Amino acid sequence: MKDKKVREELIIDAFAMLFLLAGELYFFRNIIGTGQLISDGSDGRLTMLIAEHWYNVFKGKASIMDMGMFYPAKNTLAYSDMLLGFGLIHSVLRVVGLDIFRAYKYTIMLVHLTGTVSSYYLLHRKLNLCAGWSVFGTVMFSFSSTYAVHIYHTQLVSLSLIPLAAVFVISFYNNLKNRKKRNVYAFLFIITAEIILYTAWYIFFFTVFFVLGVIITGIILNVVNDCGLWDKTKDFFKTVKYDFVIYVAALIIIALPFLIMEMSIIKMSSGREYSEVCYYLPEMIDVINVSSKNWLMGGLLTKMKLDARGFSFENAAGFSPVLLATFIGFYIFVKKDRKNSWIKTIWITVVLGIFLTVRLSKDGLSLWWFIYKFFPGGSSIRAGVRYLLYLCLPMAA
Repeated sequence: MKDKKVREELIIDAFAMLFLLAGELYFFRNIIGTGQLISDGSDGRLTMLIAEHWYNVFKGKASIMDMGMFYPAKNTLAYSDMLLGFGLIHSVLRVVGLDIFRAYKYTIMLVHLTGTVSSYYLLHRKLNLCAGWSVFGTVMFSFSSTYAVHIYHTQLVSLSLIPLAAVFVISFYNNLKNRKKRNVYAFLFIITAEIILYTAWYIFFFTVFFVLGVIITGIILNVVNDCGLWDKTKDFFKTVKYDFVIYVAALIIIALPFLIMEMSIIKMSSGREYSEVCYYLPEMIDVINVSSKNWLMGGLLTKMKLDARGFSFENAAGFSPVLLATFIGFYIFVKKDRKNSWIKTIWITVVLGIFLTVRLSKDGLSLWWFIYKFFPGGSSIRAGVRYLLYLCLPMAA
């Protein structure tokens, strides 16, 4: 009986994977088998050259810090995202014979595919959703219109590594009593987190920002409702003991080269004016602005002439009406799950994140000013609208 149930589960997972693979092929339908790059403009070409730089480094033909395209300038790697994670995959594809263009294009597609598969696994196996809802949540994340707009900045595809990191965190928590397994998952999470850091600063920043939001919201809810969070926290630290210190030390030590190389550049880029940041902050209407090219809402958005406002094209990267309706409707109507402290915490954190990101008036009034002014590294984030892309994942989950 047990074997039969396992077979049924495997068959369901196989059909789910085939459906999601078809989604990948459709999502990249204009790229696969063509000479076109993902983002054929300046950003796509720059990130491709940075990935190629790592290939030359691994071959011993280039210094890590000095990218040949900026010769004779020195220490130029830190002038942009380092893209180490992409560089590793890109280099493997270059070794097996792909040219620079195809290697980078398929690197982005492989990272995106990793996010799709790990998102389904996270929802189905770790959060115990049925296969249908797991596929739905994965589609809402990996194939969202928000993702389609932001993929122009290929470094942001490192967002697809977040579901994998979440799998490692939950597996760590599920194996707290087994020190050997616990340490394996802790190590895997640390490596994944550091790869994200060394690949795309925005995604790492948004991850830290979101996690802190979850922690603060959770503490407040615990004080109000007494969800037992304090007791759970004490039990956690009692179990992991000194290992937690080792985890934190490992994270810091591995991140030190990044901090040394990047902090001076981040500080330099922090000199931008808030008016420049405002250009990339969405208005409230942009939360549903999925661009005039969207099949479902494109005609209505075209009539609203939102493109005439003079803001960045990235502001047309709102949430799909299906995702928004599900996200709001779920919390309103599914009362038994609304009492779950974790669901409530993440739901509130997402809503607050949306209100933090949007501009409240045309002259730039926004709560994001506090992030720009006071949050460490916040003034280096020029395009706050990209936080909406990040929020697609917790919304879908």
